[in-house]
Amino acid sequence: MVINKTFFFMFITMLTSGSVAGQAVLEAGYGQFGAMIYWQGDLPPADGAEIVRTTEGSPDDEMRWHIVTAGTPEEFLSNAENVPPVFRDVLPFTEESAGYFLEKLVEESTVEMIPMSHMPNVLYALGLAVWDTTVVQGETYRYRIMVNGAPVDDGVTLVTTLREEYDWVPGFYSTTHNQPVIRSRWRIPGEKIDEVYTFLGYRTAPFAPDYERVDGTRGFMVVEDNLLAVFTDTTAMEKPGVYHYVIRPVSRFGALGPVSEYAQGANFPTHTEPLLVYFKAEGTKEKPEIHLEWRVQNPWRLRTMALYRGRTYDGDYELIGYVSPHDSTYTDYVDDVMESYFYYMEMEDIARPDPLISARIPGLTEYAWPAEVPDSVEAIVDGAEITVRWKRAGFQDRGYYVLRTEGYGEPETIVSEFIPVTDGQDYYEWRDTTAALSPRYTYGYGVVSESIGYVKSELSEVVHARPDVPLFVPAPADLQLTRTGDTTFLLRWADHSQDETIHHAGYHVFRKDVAAEDGYRRLTTEMLLFDTNWLELPDITPQDTFVVKAYNTFGDESAFSRPVSLHDPFFYRFGPQYLMGQNEDDGIHVRWNRPLRSNITGYILYRIDEGEEMKQIATLDVTETSYLDTEVRRGETYYYFITAHESTGLSSQASEVLNITR
Repeated sequence: MVINKTFFFMFITMLTSGSVAGQAVLEAGYGQFGAMIYWQGDLPPADGAEIVRTTEGSPDDEMRWHIVTAGTPEEFLSNAENVPPVFRDVLPFTEESAGYFLEKLVEESTVEMIPMSHMPNVLYALGLAVWDTTVVQGETYRYRIMVNGAPVDDGVTLVTTLREEYDWVPGFYSTTHNQPVIRSRWRIPGEKIDEVYTFLGYRTAPFAPDYERVDGTRGFMVVEDNLLAVFTDTTAMEKPGVYHYVIRPVSRFGALGPVSEYAQGANFPTHTEPLLVYFKAEGTKEKPEIHLEWRVQNPWRLRTMALYRGRTYDGDYELIGYVSPHDSTYTDYVDDVMESYFYYMEMEDIARPDPLISARIPGLTEYAWPAEVPDSVEAIVDGAEITVRWKRAGFQDRGYYVLRTEGYGEPETIVSEFIPVTDGQDYYEWRDTTAALSPRYTYGYGVVSESIGYVKSELSEVVHARPDVPLFVPAPADLQLTRTGDTTFLLRWADHSQDETIHHAGYHVFRKDVAAEDGYRRLTTEMLLFDTNWLELPDITPQDTFVVKAYNTFGDESAFSRPVSLHDPFFYRFGPQYLMGQNEDDGIHVRWNRPLRSNITGYILYRIDEGEEMKQIATLDVTETSYLDTEVRRGETYYYFITAHESTGLSSQASEVLNITR
């Protein structure tokens, strides 16, 4: 229902008013567009008549309006073009409306108050009133009629009281879509009705930054007790598409209000509406999941597609995901098996305010009962046999299989027969007697369960065990003792840790001790790791003898290695080094470096002449590192070498040979 809104003048107390016989009487008040100064009585002369405004306190601030009467509709329409633009937007001026007021003037010699619903700007255009839109809040103005520069009345005074700024925004209500024209509605608060004279409509592409004024039909209507501002876009039919609209209310004073919430509208043809051609759901047998499939016609009109899932047809549904309008499948990974689920799809059409809701469809998970992974798996060793024991996994189990591997990898070979479940039995075991178990290997065992749906579980935790049979561990070989300083030595031996069948754990080093039970006392408090084949030995004596034992992860140990000590001739394969010679007046001076051995007591120097005769030429103390050989002849070449010896009589290997010519 369209409302014929009637706006009334708000008269302000007349401070002064006067009348002269045969002249008009001015009155002042508020109209739709600010202060309105109009008169009652005879019309003022057409020529030389004007209204003058002065501002109290500012006598030089003067504004004048020349009064021109209109005799024909053409003159009226011509004058209407001079109306401020906002008024031209608000009020349609037609020849019919102009003719109506001209007819009114002919019938009556005096001007009566004309209802504001009859387009008050006509008064301005006809010269019967002045709309002063420049008034300022709180100012006092005086208006008078002047003819040929002389006042013809006492005038009228007006104290301006303008309305407050807009404190509300029109709220979007609804839009009519898919028609040649687009019609949108906004709510107007009931208490704000008197503040709105009309409104302007604007349009843009969706979410574009700039709106532009568009033509259309504007009006007001009541829907469900809501006063609505209705804007019908009559130009959108030129190009189908989606549009956004806003409006701006216009007050009685011609002020533009704030921009409203945007309304979306579209005028697509009906045959382009999105259509869900089919929508179905099927469970898979390989996994607990449901495969959804659909096809949409005209997906380009969809902004989003959302999938919802429920456990019952009429129960609560939850959002499980968004899909692209161009997708056609979705896999829903569910929790339960052999259960029904229900689905529907919600599609947001760019041309509709409300989403499109599909029908609800069922889907059944056909994945059989899954199998639970067996728990509490352990391996029990009984001599050469190993027993595997575990706890029942779940109520859906029908039986178990045991898998085995040699070493520490994941078992892949089933070694047991099918072991069925017995009602009331919580623990199960299987004895491994089916293969010749070797004490050289560690065996890994795992268990899988099989459900009543004949689905096997994942492998349980893998446990390891070795038959309780002693395993031969070879003794460390190639023991060597090497000096690293004046009083420090390094004991080394061959590393056999690469032989995985031995399961090396490490080594212990022993020193000879006649008081010990087996003649040796252990030096290492902690076992040396299997890949550590050396040990530093400080402050040892020539009387010390050392041996090494190897151990595996099962506690088996090797025999003692071959003993090694400082008396071992192998130790003395290095003698004094850097033998040097120099000719001097009395003979050949030979020098050398002392070996780093604390038990050396002296040296023996040897010489070979050109006749290849070797001769021991000197026995020297350990503190001496040079010797002058005077028994040499000029022109002959001599060869020298030296050995070190200790108190036990053991000698080192010879040093490098020095040759020098006298």
